[in-house]
Amino acid sequence: MSSTLVRVDDSDVSSIQYSNDPGWFAAGSANEFNHTTHGTRNAGATATFVFNGTFVQVYGTIPGAGTSGDPDPVSTFSIDAGSSATFAPTPGRDDVFQQVMFQSADLQAAEHTLVINSTIDLSWFWLDYIVYTPLEEENVSRSLSPSSSASATTSTATSMSTVAVGSSKSSATPAIIGGTLGGVAALVVLGCLIGFLCYRSRRLKRGSTRAHEYSRGAPTPFMLESAYVPPPKSLSAYQTMTLPSESGIAATGEDQNPPSYQATVGLH
Repeated sequence: MSSTLVRVDDSDVSSIQYSNDPGWFAAGSANEFNHTTHGTRNAGATATFVFNGTFVQVYGTIPGAGTSGDPDPVSTFSIDAGSSATFAPTPGRDDVFQQVMFQSADLQAAEHTLVINSTIDLSWFWLDYIVYTPLEEENVSRSLSPSSSASATTSTATSMSTVAVGSSKSSATPAIIGGTLGGVAALVVLGCLIGFLCYRSRRLKRGSTRAHEYSRGAPTPFMLESAYVPPPKSLSAYQTMTLPSESGIAATGEDQNPPSYQATVGLH
């Protein structure tokens, strides 16, 4: 037998079928589960709940007597068209919220049908939620946290105790491992791609810098010209020449003391 209790809110109309004629209306307050409730003032209005489990409870709101003079609510509860159990509370001055109206005995592990019936016309009957114990093989994913069911518009079944379900965890483990490995692989590929782009950018930048330095610092060839000094165009020299004389006196040229001379060097 499963130890999980599943709570089904009154607003879960896919699980609880309300009669149309006589009908029900939706209401709710901050003191009721999920701030919702279903009510009726019609005798013969029914709510039917089909479940697979071994135990079921019904919770509702008992209105205070006040001064309205409305008759006290009376309701009946039957399982699988069996004998009915009657709930006839004596209302106090104030409203009583989330009150147990019906609780079954241990049931056979099978599908069961619960029928809730309001029996007094013009009385206020309020249904808040139903709790049941599901079969072990039933999919427990139907159980939701109270916060999740508050935001849902349809299914509002709520788990009332935390129970580890081995089959659900084991089936989710491969998906978690696969997702983790996929994320790690994606990060590795991204890191390699970024590293390659950075390496390529540095190579291109280094090659461009070297080419710029070579073009800027290459020596400009030049021709070395040696200075050429041409010989002087003219050179005047006066030399002393000794001429023989019959009288034995040395005779000179135009002058005994040769004049000084200048050498003119022309550069081309």
